[in-house]
Amino acid sequence: MTVINSLPAALSDNVLGGMVTADLDDKVEALPNESGPVSAFVNLTKWQATKIFWRATLLCFFGGLCVLMEGYQGQITGSIVSNTGFIAQFGTTVASTGQKALNAEYVSAWGGTSGAFQMMGQQISTLIADRYGRTTSFYIATVLIIAGVFMEQFVTTIAGWLGAKIVAGFAAGMGQATSLLSNGASYGLFLAIGQLISAIALQIVNVTDANNWRRAIYSEWVIIGLWLMCLPWVYETPWYYARKGLHENAKAALGKIFRGVKGYEFEHEYRVMQLQLEHEDSTRRSQKDSTFQEIFQGTNLRRTLASFFGVVLLQWSGASVVFSGLLVFMVLVSFYLTERFGRRSLLLTGGTGCFVCNIILGTLGVVKRTDAVLHATLAVICIWVLFYAGCLAGVGWGLTSEIATPRLRARTAGVVINGSQSFSLMFGYTVPLMLASTGSGARNWGVKTLYLFACTGGIGLVINYFILPEVRGRSFAELDEMFEARISPRRMKSHVTEVERSGAKDRE
Repeated sequence: MTVINSLPAALSDNVLGGMVTADLDDKVEALPNESGPVSAFVNLTKWQATKIFWRATLLCFFGGLCVLMEGYQGQITGSIVSNTGFIAQFGTTVASTGQKALNAEYVSAWGGTSGAFQMMGQQISTLIADRYGRTTSFYIATVLIIAGVFMEQFVTTIAGWLGAKIVAGFAAGMGQATSLLSNGASYGLFLAIGQLISAIALQIVNVTDANNWRRAIYSEWVIIGLWLMCLPWVYETPWYYARKGLHENAKAALGKIFRGVKGYEFEHEYRVMQLQLEHEDSTRRSQKDSTFQEIFQGTNLRRTLASFFGVVLLQWSGASVVFSGLLVFMVLVSFYLTERFGRRSLLLTGGTGCFVCNIILGTLGVVKRTDAVLHATLAVICIWVLFYAGCLAGVGWGLTSEIATPRLRARTAGVVINGSQSFSLMFGYTVPLMLASTGSGARNWGVKTLYLFACTGGIGLVINYFILPEVRGRSFAELDEMFEARISPRRMKSHVTEVERSGAKDRE
């Protein structure tokens, strides 16, 4: 069996994750073929590949700024509801106190409606990426994000803010789905950085001029400006052109991304790509054209479910209730932990830690509130963040681009993101009501809400134990082989594939 790669499989498992493979991830491929061209870079280690393909890494970093923008914009509009000036603008007077407060139902409606349109944007984005390319989806998302920020600047009514959230939510969904395809494992890092910067910006506004809440909205233009400067350098993947039969465009894209790489013979590497596409065409003819139904059939169903529940565990562990700026540091740590222990081990460890912390936090919400209880609650929250950021946030999203078969990756990502967003939508509407102490529909559960997430997190943990494979160090061809052979996900880590037996792959 011959390994057919355009880049070393190590790249798909890099500490930089999808950053390196944004335009290259489809090329990290090994085909079960006895003859044919082999990439000159097939046996590079992770860091050798990163060093040689530094330009591709840099270009993919530019693409990551879209994720940073999404994290910043989403956190700003989500957290600004606690700002004094925002409450004065959109709040209603509470009869018992005579002071203004945001109606919990309005907050839930803003979050729920925005989440619903975000789901629509995610699904439409994957269709656009499949048909017109990822850069087209990026440009459309950028225009809509700009429109949403314009609306946020000038609206003065509850309905107006809802309209702004709808536009921004749809745009965020498009950007999220496209960025996840392009950035893979580094998605969580850029998202966390954007959220951290937004938290700092909101704190500055709250301390210096809390009543002028639109200053936080104005700050979004800085991040948008950075993204606009990098957008022209976010090239379309050569694989998109090659699949469309636009061979000259594909070669031109290869030239933009890999020019200056010593020993990179474009004609040879393009022949490697073409052989991969011939294999895809053969598979497609035997299974008919790919459809959304196909990702729910046979071995593809197992891969879709494994991708889905790896991401959903982030929601089921209570991410909508507990969070912190420590996320950025721990996501960086998680890149090392992923290489050391593997994705499956890290995700299950993080899920277990969050499950235990949720039970403890829920229990602390039941006992009498004292200073000791408050201090203990804060300590457990910090521990929860360590488990979430160090184990879940840096792994969950990357699984979406690693488990799905390359031919169905865009469609699988759309379904996975859409499914995850459905839970985000549900929690975005219900959690404010669970936490609120005043207003119609308020339940005043406080941290007891985390009993709910202990239940959902526990269920997600059990599901992932049985269906989540270990993908560390595996090429897509190896995953194809193991899924088709119906190897148990729990045994995939130690399973020896035909690629390894042939000696065509150097395992680290």
